[in-house]
Amino acid sequence: MSSNSESEVEIPKKRKKGSIHSECYKRNIIKKAKLRGLQHTNYAGKNIPAKDIAGDNCCSRKKCLSLFREIEKCNMLQLFNEMDSKDQQDLHLQRLLEIHNVSRKRGKINAVRNKPKSLTVKYFVLNEKERIEVCKNAFLSIYGVSKKRCERLVFLLKNNKSPRDMRGKNVSGNAIAGHIIANIRSHIESYPVKISHYTSKEVRYLDSKLSVKLMYEMFSQKHPDNKISYKFFWTYFKENYDLKFGRPAKDTCPTCEELNAKIKSETLNEGAKRVAVAELLIHKRRSKKFYTALNSTKTLSEENDDILSISIDYMANVSLPQIPVQDDLYYFRQLTVCTFGIHNLKTKNMTCYVYHEGVAGKGANDVCSFLKHYFDQDKEHTFKKLHIFCDNCCGQNKNNTMVRFLMSLVELKRFEEIQIYFPLRGHSFMPCDRDFGLIKRQLNKHERYYTVQEYIEIITKASKDPQKFSIVEVSRDLVFDYKNWWSDFYRRTCLSNESYGKNVPRSKKKSFTISSFYHMTISSAEEIVCREFINSFVSDTFRLRNTKRTITYPTTKVYTEKLPINEKKMADIKNTIKFIPDTYLAFWEEITAWPTGENDREDQ
Repeated sequence: MSSNSESEVEIPKKRKKGSIHSECYKRNIIKKAKLRGLQHTNYAGKNIPAKDIAGDNCCSRKKCLSLFREIEKCNMLQLFNEMDSKDQQDLHLQRLLEIHNVSRKRGKINAVRNKPKSLTVKYFVLNEKERIEVCKNAFLSIYGVSKKRCERLVFLLKNNKSPRDMRGKNVSGNAIAGHIIANIRSHIESYPVKISHYTSKEVRYLDSKLSVKLMYEMFSQKHPDNKISYKFFWTYFKENYDLKFGRPAKDTCPTCEELNAKIKSETLNEGAKRVAVAELLIHKRRSKKFYTALNSTKTLSEENDDILSISIDYMANVSLPQIPVQDDLYYFRQLTVCTFGIHNLKTKNMTCYVYHEGVAGKGANDVCSFLKHYFDQDKEHTFKKLHIFCDNCCGQNKNNTMVRFLMSLVELKRFEEIQIYFPLRGHSFMPCDRDFGLIKRQLNKHERYYTVQEYIEIITKASKDPQKFSIVEVSRDLVFDYKNWWSDFYRRTCLSNESYGKNVPRSKKKSFTISSFYHMTISSAEEIVCREFINSFVSDTFRLRNTKRTITYPTTKVYTEKLPINEKKMADIKNTIKFIPDTYLAFWEEITAWPTGENDREDQ
């Protein structure tokens, strides 16, 4: 940016060394700013002139600075500043210095006090490849260097040494060698990590038995020559790795536990152990097929608007009221609140169906009714394919009622194809669990909540995204009787098309036993293709439709009256009324007036 007027150039308040009069200095600054069009910004954000030559007078009788034009001085400074490193600049300056012995020593008044001059230095500048002798002040001014820097170059020249930039090269006595850092890094990264499933972002965990202290002790044993402190190891671990230490595993796969016990057994021979290792390897590969299908379906649904992919599950029951009372409430049975979640793999949003135990249960009728309501709410999108990921709970997802309901969706042209995926037992980690984890963490932040409405408000605030959770308050009118509906249109069981006929031996006959299948495909109104493993090449086709009657959905409601609450639980609920504020008494007075029964329902 060039300056065309005196008002556009900001003059530093402090005069630069080498000038005589402030007015002369001001005039030269303006002249150079116009000539070069250079501007510089200091650390305070103010525009100040770039470091330049100060004044036309060098305080000597020769007036060395006046020998050069402004453009010549600017070119000399620019040539100096464009050098690649400080070492090149120092070498350039050192070549422009000449050291001579003192030709004549003059006596001085304070000769006793002052040290006699040991040498004479001549200063030159390089103007268009011509060396011109100047005074010291002119030399310092033209190249913009300090007196201390010049004295250092003179000292090195006197001792026949070349200048070398040693800034930042002094190694501290407390510095750790690079190979030790590499050993620490390789040691930490040698530990296996697990990725948490119940968080919205990827969190990596080390084994629960480990600690930083234990890792440090193992490092010291592995590298006894690398002497480092525990404090340094801990600091390096915290600053360079975002790793946490996990908790002991719970709800693990029984098959994995059994096979691992066989592998570690001291009584089994090597042949049996090798068989167990092979079985464990196959089991883990089959379990990973569920997550491979989940990820591939998620990608497909993001790229194709014709595919709807969802994951469904029930959240762990929540008890009301939540009050931090130590003595009595811990032993009381409380009102159970159920949450059924439908997670959309494309949008990552969840629809939650919330109700307490006096409104509805947790059976196949409820799941089918919630899915029907979910599909009816999204009639604007005409999806052609549906992918459902759910666990193996036979009372909720993996049952005849659920399968026949999904087959009816294909027959009624709601979807052209439906894929159902079930994970192996103990490996049922789904996207729903992450959403439920967000809700649970939000619940843990609340000391008290008393009603279902308060619980719903907590769910809506569980995520930073306001559209993450949408809530449906379930009423008795929402749940229809699908259990008694499907038998009018579908068979309970039949032989597969591949094993039907007299030519197939009895031992190879395959009947429709839903518990043995983990992948089902519905693309026909009458048939369903089942596989014992996800994406298996071997499949069985079953014709379950038994009549040509047109399918109509049930209109009979499951819950015509309030569902009774266990008598003993109701007695405990009445004992908690004394802890509830008056603001929420209306809700609990309605609950205490609820009908009671002898036993809890099985579907809870």
